Amino acid sequence: MKHFLFLSALIFSVPAIANDFFLELEKQCMSTGNQLNFKCDKINQRVIIFLEGSNWYGKNPENGSTWELEVLKADKYILVLNNPVFFSGTSVLHLMKDTGKFYWSEFAYSDILEENEATVSYGTISKVHK
Repeated sequence: MKHFLFLSALIFSVPAIANDFFLELEKQCMSTGNQLNFKCDKINQRVIIFLEGSNWYGKNPENGSTWELEVLKADKYILVLNNPVFFSGTSVLHLMKDTGKFYWSEFAYSDILEENEATVSYGTISKVHK
């Protein structure tokens, strides 16, 4: 199981709508095994989430399907979204409203590799203006 598998669920490349937000990934750190030995790399990847009514969504680029991102916390400073996953783990987005930055943490166990995997990404949030 690779960290890009986790990220690929939200990558989206078609034209945006008014309430779209680009998450511009800038750096990604990954650790596998039973310890926290993170290896960090600069990356240049764009992910998109969108707000429709009062619900947040991600969109699958391969088949066009969308799914709701559960709001875990929302106040005037932070928005925390749970990204549903199809593996034994979690994927959570932390959007910092005042700074325009986000942190994306993913933790999982791979029964095939028989090891833990942790990925933390960081980047900038930009609203799409039409």
